Amino acid sequence: MSGRLVIKKDTIILLIISIFLLYMLWFQYAVTENSVVMPLCAVLLGAYVVTRRNRLYFYRYLTPVFLFFFCGFLSSVVYDDTSTGISLLVNMLKYSIPMIAIYTYVGQDGKRLERILWVTSFTCALVALSTLINGTVTVTGAVTLGALNSNVLSTYLMLGLISNLQLLMRNTTQWGKRLLTFFVIVEAAAQIVAASRRGILVFAFLCGMYVFLKVTTQPLTKNTFLKYILIAFLLMVVGLLFADMFLAKVSNAVFFRRFLGRPETLAGDRLRASYQQVAKDLFFSSPFLGKGLGAVARYAGTYSHSLYYETLACTGLAGMTCIFSFFYRNCYICLKLRKICVNPQLKSSILMSLCIAAAILITGIAVVFIYDSIFYVLLAILSISVNVEEKEAFEGV
Repeated sequence: MSGRLVIKKDTIILLIISIFLLYMLWFQYAVTENSVVMPLCAVLLGAYVVTRRNRLYFYRYLTPVFLFFFCGFLSSVVYDDTSTGISLLVNMLKYSIPMIAIYTYVGQDGKRLERILWVTSFTCALVALSTLINGTVTVTGAVTLGALNSNVLSTYLMLGLISNLQLLMRNTTQWGKRLLTFFVIVEAAAQIVAASRRGILVFAFLCGMYVFLKVTTQPLTKNTFLKYILIAFLLMVVGLLFADMFLAKVSNAVFFRRFLGRPETLAGDRLRASYQQVAKDLFFSSPFLGKGLGAVARYAGTYSHSLYYETLACTGLAGMTCIFSFFYRNCYICLKLRKICVNPQLKSSILMSLCIAAAILITGIAVVFIYDSIFYVLLAILSISVNVEEKEAFEGV
């Protein structure tokens, strides 16, 4: 009876997490907004975390994030506009509840990890399809979904790709792999129309690393080798047949004009530079704790468009150390696991987690992140992946 109750409870929690992610990432932008869904899900997930009564050691992967929140509290209380800083911190704490719930739900269970990855893969595929079918063209010519900022949309698509690649690295069925490949293609198309230079580069980096890891770390059978040769040949033929049409389309595409630094894209770059100069000045005026959450927006009129400038300006070296500690811990464990792992497939998955950490850090160059719920979902996906891989490596899976 108790076993059935646990299964039922965990199934309900997975459903609540799924509803939260589906609404947060897709439904509110593609269909309609509802002010009740996210708060209700957060309350239920918070109650789940509290009732589990896990020891603090259980959350060791997330400890640097909790310390970052503490730094944000201290900096906001000590400097400037306390009410704004505390208001931002409260929102950040709300966004962290699903992160903690996802981490608590998965623990070190590989099957539960795959369920969460399928939820994010499916949801982000819906985001991509909705963008391609019913997207909104912005004043810059980029396409987005509803009122969603195109840079944030690009990050949502990156989350989808991360989930797709992690599932492809695991024991997924052939039909599952075909579906995931379709998701990758749709998300790539949506990434191009979203026209984020950073998003396209990170997307290409992750796809390239996936192919590299599959070829170099996993046994290459004759059939697999022939399949790669056939795919490369078909791509070459299609490229030659449609080269003129493709080049004409690409030369007029928004993302291509941004890569070339056309005049219409330079104004935004100059504005980012001015915001980041304000952030730099704020950091040097208070290097240890920063000037409080939201400080850049108070002085520059908007955020700094960079995780690093924003974190240094608002929480100083203390806050930045916490952020880097999170990634350092996960990367260090991955490097340690790589040395002891004997399973080629698991080794590929571990190295993919390193690439995911790198992708998030690269994205942080152009995205503030700390005030966005997507950041904490990405941290959850990275930490649960490493946590599961640690168990599997020591068990020799």
